[in-house]
This record gives sequence, structure tokens and C-alpha cells, in this order.
Amino acid sequence: MRVNEVDTDASLMQRFQAGDKEAFHALYERYAQSVLRYLFRMLGGDDSRAQDILQDVFLRVAGKPHYFNPEFRFSTWLFSIASNLCKNEYRYQAIRRNYDPSVDLDIYGQKNADVDKKLDMKTFENALQAELMQLETEQRSIFLLRHQENYSIKEIARILDCPEGTVKSRLFNVSKKLASQLMDYHPEA
Repeated sequence: MRVNEVDTDASLMQRFQAGDKEAFHALYERYAQSVLRYLFRMLGGDDSRAQDILQDVFLRVAGKPHYFNPEFRFSTWLFSIASNLCKNEYRYQAIRRNYDPSVDLDIYGQKNADVDKKLDMKTFENALQAELMQLETEQRSIFLLRHQENYSIKEIARILDCPEGTVKSRLFNVSKKLASQLMDYHPEA
């Protein structure tokens, strides 16, 4: 069966559960980049590990499609899998946090900015990434899901399986902490 852009995630999952492999491929194409970006930031810029866990995320989706609840967004379920696999990675592997500031993180899409602005933005991005790596896993996850992936408080609560009030207070605290740590950097948009 042919996949088109108007297919909802829920309908694609329903088709995949019925054996349509093209539907799974469409979901992968739709979400792989945003999940990879999330994993990359959660794992301190380790592209190789992020790629490995991305594959594990979609293997879980492929292996347990019946776990998907169509009452919720597919992306919420997908990011909860990614979040849990990150937690497992931290729990079972002795993680070395070897952040490489030479990694090009153009998260703000400043492709046509002048050289000075790019250097300022890169300096800020490097400082932000370094500060993010100092946070606890859940704090970093909440911040990235909200500010990088644009999830609502309610969706983040579902992904992380915690109350909305907890998400709000942790987001407030981590934002306040990052603002304090990064007040020397004033990137211009």
C-alpha cells in the first residue's frame, strides 16, 4: 500500500501492525532525524552511540508495535522509548563524558550569518552543550524535549512518566540554572 504525507502516525502504526512495511519505513523517515538529534544531545555529542540507540529505538517499535496506544501521539511513545534507552545507557555503561567542543552544533540554523555572529553562536552552543552535560539525565531530557523538540509539558510528562507539575518545576529550575551559568554569553539571533 502506498504511503502519503497525509497519513497520520496512528494510521501508519495501524498499517504496520497489519504487516505493511512501507508504513514503518514512513514513520522512520518522519522521525529518525528528530530522535537522532535528541539522542545526540542526550549522549553528549557521541554520534556513533546516538546512531546505535536510534536503531534500537526503531527495533523496539518494530518488535512491539502492539505497545503503541493510539489515544496518544506516536511521537510521545517514540520519545519515551528513546528516553528510556538513554537511561539504560547511563545505568549500564560507564559513560565517559568527553565533550568535544569542535563538534559543529548549528542548532539555531544560522547558516547565512556573518563570521563574527557564527563564532559567537558556536561559542554559546559549545557552552550550552557543556552545561547540559553537567545536568542530571532527567533534567537534560526535560530541557531538550521542551526547547529542542518543542513538546508540551503534558507530552513530556507522558514521555518521562512523571506528573506535569514535576516537569514544570524541573524545567523552571533547569532553565534558571542554565541562564545563570550562561549569562556571560549573549548570542544574537
